[in-house]
Amino acid sequence: MGASGSPIRGAYDLVESGGGDRGDLEPRSQPRGARPALKFAAALGAVLALAALLAVAVPAARSRATPNGESLLIRTGEGPVECDGCLNRGQPPIPRYQFDLAQHKLYIGGKNLGKGVVALPQKLGGGVTLTDLETGRTLSSLWYSNYGDYGAIPHHIISFPSENPYNEFEFINSCQGGLNTHLYRLANVDPHPPAATNIYRLRYDGNTLMIAENVSDSTGLGLGVHTSINPATAEEYAVSDGQKDVWAMFDRRSTFVKVAFRYDWEGNTPHNLKTNWIKGGKLTITRIYPDKETGKFDMLGSKGNKIDVELAPMSEGELEDGKTPGSARESTVAADGFVFHPSGKWGAEIIRMLGGAVLHNLTDPSYSPLSFLSFNFDTPGQVPVSKVNDDTWEVRVDYVGSPGHELGWTPDGTKFMMMNNLRENSVGLFDTSSDNPADWKKLGVIKDPLWKGMYPNPFHMGFSHDSKKAYFVVLRPPPERSNLMIVDLTTFHIIKEIQGITQDMQSIATTMDGKFLLIITGGFQRFASGLFVLDIDTDEPLGFIPAPGGHHDLAVVPRTVSDMKYTRAICM
Repeated sequence: MGASGSPIRGAYDLVESGGGDRGDLEPRSQPRGARPALKFAAALGAVLALAALLAVAVPAARSRATPNGESLLIRTGEGPVECDGCLNRGQPPIPRYQFDLAQHKLYIGGKNLGKGVVALPQKLGGGVTLTDLETGRTLSSLWYSNYGDYGAIPHHIISFPSENPYNEFEFINSCQGGLNTHLYRLANVDPHPPAATNIYRLRYDGNTLMIAENVSDSTGLGLGVHTSINPATAEEYAVSDGQKDVWAMFDRRSTFVKVAFRYDWEGNTPHNLKTNWIKGGKLTITRIYPDKETGKFDMLGSKGNKIDVELAPMSEGELEDGKTPGSARESTVAADGFVFHPSGKWGAEIIRMLGGAVLHNLTDPSYSPLSFLSFNFDTPGQVPVSKVNDDTWEVRVDYVGSPGHELGWTPDGTKFMMMNNLRENSVGLFDTSSDNPADWKKLGVIKDPLWKGMYPNPFHMGFSHDSKKAYFVVLRPPPERSNLMIVDLTTFHIIKEIQGITQDMQSIATTMDGKFLLIITGGFQRFASGLFVLDIDTDEPLGFIPAPGGHHDLAVVPRTVSDMKYTRAICM
């Protein structure tokens, strides 16, 4: 002990670092005002003392590899155990093995996925886990209830790029709340769950996950559905909410809300939900602003909700049938996701109840809307947007053939598609190869004669890195098992369908080398879950990586900004 009674510290302390499951010896900072000579003398003396101590206390060691790849440390100078009462008296030198994780990789279907980290939100589990694709290890976990958010439903997720995600990376996780827990028909569910609905920015430091910021608290925007990052810069991100019909663009560095829009519908047949959307009407697009005094929006929790629960997959018809509760059902359009064109020049907000999307010009500082794209088979491809004033635009839609759900671009940006669910049961597709969006043309739809009614139907989508193949989850109601359909985008022919994989298949991602397709499962909570793996070269399934939480989304951490076009920034 020192004179003051405090422990004496050496020149070096073992401290946590971002080195991934290890502590590094790092110099401790010296007291302010210490003279350089005294600093040097103190450090030199401590180092010499430490070296002398190590020379006495720690035997020299040499190592050699074992047949299993471990590093066997043979410490020289270790004498036999010689103590009274020791049962292992006379113990010879102890062989000490250093475990080498690199020699113990995870193989799925005989193949290792290589280095990569995937972030998995546990939907009704209330947390997030990080999985090492190379070894199958869980690197870290976080549960929002430990931070006071007892109603969090971790929903969608996307990661910013990191050169080495094993050392550090940052990502966005949108969380729903409130009555959305009632969507899953769980027994004895809380009748009055917390409103929650938060956007979290999380950070992994190589050892642990931590909440860097509650973006909703910072901005007043409680948005809980799709989130995406601009693939051209990775410096801004969008989050949407289909219960509020709002999306907002956030600056990554400052969390400043660059712009926010709300979408409202006025049908041609008021007070008749069954025909409210089908028979057309007017879509109003409004730029909304924070309160001038507080600088924040007033949309935390359930504030601003038009409907009490989100429209789950294929449930647009329940809103038409009046089964979805809410105070503003007629104006609802379920605008719950924004996707970026790979160039970052344009982005589109899905308008599920109208079977289309509003295209926004991201080269314009105001992110103004350009047109409405309809993906239905027998509707005009592009519908013009009329400007009412600097903050308001209108779109007149004559007819809606079918609502839709997921939306996305191919990585090369030449094709844009959306799922037409419920009535048309198809995938609508645009040619977006022109640099002028006014020239984008609807090519038609892809259909399977088995797609009928609510189920089975195409759901989430993903693409090969060369943009030549599309992968569609074909959702069936659990406990039925869902399928995976593979489409040749050069001919638009269906290559094959793999049926009966598992219940409740959800979002699609790829490894950053483009070799493997990953599909997360288990978002409906009550059934099997895991991370399904497919070999993209052969389109053959390899099996599952264990993932025990019920999941709806996943994010493979990109290494560079250019990798962002292979993430869910461009497709749902």
